[in-house]
Amino acid sequence: MSTMRINGKTYNIPNGKSISMINGSVYVDGKLLTDAPDLSGVLEIKWDGELASLTTDLSVSCDNVSGDVHAGQHVTCGRVEGSVNANGHVTCGRVVGDVKAGGHVTHG
Repeated sequence: MSTMRINGKTYNIPNGKSISMINGSVYVDGKLLTDAPDLSGVLEIKWDGELASLTTDLSVSCDNVSGDVHAGQHVTCGRVEGSVNANGHVTCGRVVGDVKAGGHVTHG
């Protein structure tokens, strides 16, 4: 079991899960976790382990991701084992897959 914090609220989630945050709703492996209509601006996720993948229509800041990251705005993250796709800028560590961004890209 992992702990996920989204903008200060804590959720207990089984390890190795895919997280989606679309239109103010949070999904874990496609199942609705919570409606959070106050999600806006920079979405900050704290996870004690690696995410399988992350999809959001907002900006996102997170640690390592073992799959893909898709964001409607900006992405700031650690290592990404998959691809990163953002409508805004991307700042991240090593990316194994492709990086597509509507703005500038900085990665290690």
